[in-house]
Amino acid sequence: MILFRLFYKKYHRSIINLIVEHVLIRKKFL
Repeated sequence: MILFRLFYKKYHRSIINLIVEHVLIRKKFL
């Protein structure tokens, strides 16, 4: 769990950014 927490803290922002970008791109093309 500790490793997961460190991983989450480090990467959750970039993962959220990827999801947001993906959604925005889909909305743009749809």
